[in-house]
Amino acid sequence: MPASRTSPLFRVSTEKNVLYTTRLVLQHKMHKVLVKLSPNYNYVAGGLYRYLQEQAIKLFPDVGNDHATITFWSSELPDFEGEEVEISEFALPGLEDVIRRLVVKVRPDVAHIYPRERVDNHQCPSATPSAQLNSGTTETASFPSGNEWFQIRVGVYDTSTKQRVEVRCTPDTKISKFMESVEAAAGIPYGDQVWTYNNHKVLPDATLSGLLFRDNDTLHLARATTRPLATLKFGKPVIYLYPTTTTRISTTLSIVPEWEFSAIYPVVPAKNTEAGQELKWVVDAEPSGTLTEVGTGLKVSYLYWEADTIAKGLMSPLLLSPGSPGKTTVLDDARFTPNQASLDSKDTVLVEVAKITPYLDDALKALGLHVEARTSFITYWLPSLLKNEYVALRFLPQSAYEKAARLTVEPVPDVVARIFMLFKGVGANDLGVWSEAGERAKDDVGHWTDVVGVDLEKVRDAGLFRVIEWGGMEVFN
Repeated sequence: MPASRTSPLFRVSTEKNVLYTTRLVLQHKMHKVLVKLSPNYNYVAGGLYRYLQEQAIKLFPDVGNDHATITFWSSELPDFEGEEVEISEFALPGLEDVIRRLVVKVRPDVAHIYPRERVDNHQCPSATPSAQLNSGTTETASFPSGNEWFQIRVGVYDTSTKQRVEVRCTPDTKISKFMESVEAAAGIPYGDQVWTYNNHKVLPDATLSGLLFRDNDTLHLARATTRPLATLKFGKPVIYLYPTTTTRISTTLSIVPEWEFSAIYPVVPAKNTEAGQELKWVVDAEPSGTLTEVGTGLKVSYLYWEADTIAKGLMSPLLLSPGSPGKTTVLDDARFTPNQASLDSKDTVLVEVAKITPYLDDALKALGLHVEARTSFITYWLPSLLKNEYVALRFLPQSAYEKAARLTVEPVPDVVARIFMLFKGVGANDLGVWSEAGERAKDDVGHWTDVVGVDLEKVRDAGLFRVIEWGGMEVFN
């Protein structure tokens, strides 16, 4: 007999990894119906979704018979704190033992509500949102998107002019499309635009559907009072998770107010707190490092994030103590401040660009990064590195980096290694002021292990639950 787990509404069989429910509640408006499912039903991607759409059509006459407009929503997903979320056809299989009830909703056929305007060239028409904002009109304009079958009304409120206009676009429209349109029509630089929805900042890659945007809701546009610092480029921190057995892992990342998230993958919502922004990923992690995001089924090799520096919440710069000759020691209470990061000859090594890749590979190997991580690190930063004659760099102590980007992982890992590099280009004419850093580059790269605070034995032990992160920032000042 195959092993099984039972509940009042669900039964999960481990035979051939088949998951199936026995009963499920479908609800449309106030009408709830208990639906019985066949134990032999084969849930391929989309199969269960289509089956439930057929049941909804039979049970609720007012939903119509257009499968494209019938959607399913749930407020029972873990880690969404009761928030109702639409479930796609590809995310539904695999959620059977956490969902007891699905709410049936019908997308409005907006062709009967207001006419659609086809935009074939994917460019904003002359009546762009920003043009209307400047003129103070409130006419409705169409907006570019890749899917014209369904449009919603989107209010755009300019906090500077106190004007609100209405545009029409599809739910898969990204915020970046609004930003590009405003920059082209009103001349407001992309980087100076701050967009919010429900009092939360939204990222350029966010879609209206991903924000759970409702028809006729409003996006707020503000001009940044201080532009993101152009002197700092923060790039691609990635987080690897290596549990000893397949484990559901919650990873929470909290960043200081001097940073704002600019890119996140897998995409999860970032919320604002008094201490800065925060996000949380929940994944099923395998010992190989493959991660499956709970809720969507998306498989990835690591968790990815980037952030922009902003001029607020200024704190003291990183504190340094002289340390031993030829080495840099950072005080335990030192603080890394993203928008005040700087480098000089006292805390770096200076490497000729022709020798930078072997130096980095040796240093990253000494810090415990595996081959794929070292390769990804170097190739990501290589274009920026090669623009220079010499490169000054240093790796931050984990204790300092942790104060700027706090990482909380549950269950608690056996070892965490967070490798973060600061670097800047140096010209041949400036070698005189970097002589100390040039001499320090002759030291064994193994000294970075002590500076960062990496337990190499544990990082390399596949019998432990390991968390490894790498990232960096280019400094121009």
